[in-house]
Amino acid sequence: MLQTIDINETTQLPRVVLNAEKGYALFQGNSFASNAYEFYVPIFNW
Repeated sequence: MLQTIDINETTQLPRVVLNAEKGYALFQGNSFASNAYEFYVPIFNW
């Protein structure tokens, strides 16, 4: 199961990809300091 939330890039908001099988959320976009970042955040406690 792969759920993708793609926000308009002009809003400079992160794109969120939720992968329930692997149990992580991938965020791509600008940080609060307007720096590009890519990190994984666990969303399930297996």
